[in-house]
Amino acid sequence: GADESVLGRTISLNAVAWIVVGVLPPGIEFPDGIVLGASDVFMPIQPTPGEFEDRGSHPGITAIGRLADGRSIDEMRAEMDALAQSLAETYPCTNAKSGVMMRDAIGVATGDLRRPLGFLAGAVGLLLLAAVGNVAGLGLTRTVSRAKEWGVRSALGANPRHVLGQVGMEYLVLGVVAIALGLWGSFMLLPRLATWPPVADTGLSGAVGWPEVMVGLGIGLVATLMVAAAPLVRALGASYTSVSGTRVTAPVRAREVLVASQLALATVLVVSAATLGRSMLRIYAEDGGIRPESTSVFRLSLPEAEYPTQEETLLFYRELQERLVGLPGVESVGGISTLPFSGAGAQSGMLASESPNAEPVRTDVNVVTEDYFATAGVELK
Repeated sequence: GADESVLGRTISLNAVAWIVVGVLPPGIEFPDGIVLGASDVFMPIQPTPGEFEDRGSHPGITAIGRLADGRSIDEMRAEMDALAQSLAETYPCTNAKSGVMMRDAIGVATGDLRRPLGFLAGAVGLLLLAAVGNVAGLGLTRTVSRAKEWGVRSALGANPRHVLGQVGMEYLVLGVVAIALGLWGSFMLLPRLATWPPVADTGLSGAVGWPEVMVGLGIGLVATLMVAAAPLVRALGASYTSVSGTRVTAPVRAREVLVASQLALATVLVVSAATLGRSMLRIYAEDGGIRPESTSVFRLSLPEAEYPTQEETLLFYRELQERLVGLPGVESVGGISTLPFSGAGAQSGMLASESPNAEPVRTDVNVVTEDYFATAGVELK
């Protein structure tokens, strides 16, 4: 949306002229693709002749629909399953083992981030509870140390509400300062954290808006109330306080509970961190059967307008491979249609026998050059 003057202009993409008919507004980002990143340009679907005439063809098109008011995705999933079953009965050769997979847009956009973000939110919650318990324990100790002060005030006729008001105001000021520092740290650190390479690749935004501020305020106020609860109850317990001394049996028991709670939460965090660390070490130790060291990868797609035939495309790739092998420091060069672990792929129908009644079986297919396995460090038996 930076320049709306491009409307009506003609641009060249892959040696083909296109007319710009629309510009997306700022802030609109579609989910990243399986192999490529987020799209910068959207072009109309132009199937090649005969591409959609074959029912066994899978050109890789995803349909997007908006549910009507009052309709649920489960209802639509049931209708689509019934439609798929009808197609399977009408076209058993191509649709007998095919179905429809429906997912909500939020699930597609976030992908596998829901579980990591949920785990992170749980860890942050446990850390917050441990901090609340720690501050509450310190506050309770401070309140106990002022027991004689409360006793003197009570003996001089101080109203218990005044005592509670003073203690509550002290923790309210403490909570306001802590919330202000936390929000300031969020505004300062989160945008910078979003530009950190490991985080930037996930597409997460570091922008802090009013919804995040309101959530932070709510959590901060709840934490302040939790921190002030034990000291307020202790200050209210005038029966435990006297001018000559203080019976601290109940406060000591409360502090023991807080300490035990902190140790339990800390243990959970340590065990969780150890489990996560072990999982990460296993992921880094797993090579998937290839040797990625000292390898470079790039993706290449030839414009159909300049390479219309298969022979021209094959000739280009052969010449490119020969020139890359001749570069200084290059030991071998290999090519593959879809990179390993990318989540993408292609399928093709195959016949298991030459029988005229044999049904085609669809299987995943990956096309490689003759030197790919040697370049990837895969040992063929």
